[in-house]
Amino acid sequence: MGFCLSCCKSSEPEYISPSEDERRQKMTEAAERRLHEQERRGLKTDASVQRVERAKERSMVADEAREHSNADGPLRWQVT
Repeated sequence: MGFCLSCCKSSEPEYISPSEDERRQKMTEAAERRLHEQERRGLKTDASVQRVERAKERSMVADEAREHSNADGPLRWQVT
């Protein structure tokens, strides 16, 4: 009695590894998704998200203004 095993396929599905480009794309998408989730952590509504974004923009503008004002600041080096 002979058995023909070539007609019986294994019950496990064959695993085909994705190409390098697909892996990079999936890793990039996952990283962007984590960053997006981290930014919204603790915020329940879209209004609160917008409020936080406006606050970040205001602080960035204030930081830039401070940097420009410090260039001509009151402290000066004087040598006599």
